[in-house]
Amino acid sequence: MIEPDGVLDDTHRETVAVILGVSHGGSAYPEPVKATQSAVVIDSEAAPSDAEIITLAEHSTVLVLPTIPEYQSVSGMLQTVEVLDKAGIPRNRLAVLITMDTRTGTATQEAREALSEAGLKVLNQTIRDTVAFRHASGGGLLVRDTRNSAGKMAWLDYERAMDELLAGAQG
Repeated sequence: MIEPDGVLDDTHRETVAVILGVSHGGSAYPEPVKATQSAVVIDSEAAPSDAEIITLAEHSTVLVLPTIPEYQSVSGMLQTVEVLDKAGIPRNRLAVLITMDTRTGTATQEAREALSEAGLKVLNQTIRDTVAFRHASGGGLLVRDTRNSAGKMAWLDYERAMDELLAGAQG
C-alpha cells in the first residue's frame, strides 16, 4: 500500500503520498488530510516550480507526473525528470500518466515509447480527452459530477489509474 508520510496543508510544508492532476483547472489544495489514508491525491496548480516538485517528490511514495501526448509536453516532462534526477529522487518513485488521450492516431503510443525509452514508468491507463473537463472546470465541479457519460467515463479512467498505482505498490 502507498502510505502517506504526514499531513498536507495549504502551506505545502507537510507531505503527501501521491500527486495526480485530477482536473484540468486550478483547484485549491484540500483541507488537511490525516495520514490514515492509503493514498492521498491532490491536483497541483499548473506549472509548479522546480522547488515545489522536488519537495513533493521528496515526501511522496509515488509522484505521478501527468503529460499530454504532444512533443512539447513530453519534452517538458523529460526536463522535469532531469530536475528530479539532480535532486536525487529515484526514478522508481515516479510514474507518468498520459492525459488528454484522443484515443485516435499514434501520438499516445509515440509518447509512451519516448518516455519508456527514457527509463520512466508509464502507466498503462490513460485519461481520455473530453469536453467534460472543460464543463467541470467552468462549473466548479469534479468531472464525475458533470451531467454526461463522458465525464463519468473520464472519472473511471482516473479510478483505473489509481488502481494501477496501488496494485504496483503492493506487488
